[in-house]
Amino acid sequence: MRQNSGYAHLLWQTQKGFNLDLGIRLNQHSQFGSYSTYTINPSYAIGSRTRVFGSLATAFKAPSLFQLYDPFSGRADLKPERSTNLELGVEQKYSKGQVRLVVFHRQITDGLD
Repeated sequence: MRQNSGYAHLLWQTQKGFNLDLGIRLNQHSQFGSYSTYTINPSYAIGSRTRVFGSLATAFKAPSLFQLYDPFSGRADLKPERSTNLELGVEQKYSKGQVRLVVFHRQITDGLD
């Protein structure tokens, strides 16, 4: 099996504290075909120590050769795992470290072990 991927990334930053990070990947897998995934990551700095941020991302993971063809536990009918991830958070910086509070939700389709 083989897998080829191409990735494009764009980072936009403003002087007023807003950042937007965008990415897209095209995966071409010899057995499972083409899948595209993306990330959207905005953030906003409130002053010099506080930042709010979010992330929306998708993912693709092909089963390994072991998962597909192991004589004892392999399953040749496995499909690629796909997921959608949503994350929201706030970060506070201090002189000796930082604190982050993050909530997230992940939805997985055809999950692999």
